Amino acid sequence: MGQIYDFTEYKLHALMEQLASENRCDDADLVRRTLDAYLLGQCSINWREGAPYAIYANENDVEY
Repeated sequence: MGQIYDFTEYKLHALMEQLASENRCDDADLVRRTLDAYLLGQCSINWREGAPYAIYANENDVEY
């Protein structure tokens, strides 16, 4: 039986590492916080032209 991989988790992690390697630490931290929220089930991620957009169920939360 094959394993199922979460593309969103993989892609956000790769993006975070890429940004960190480019010394874009603030952007990498933003992606890290978004990944954490995604893994905790606090948001869902939509992809628009290859860029991640976090959508929170609570309207008071910030969209990254």
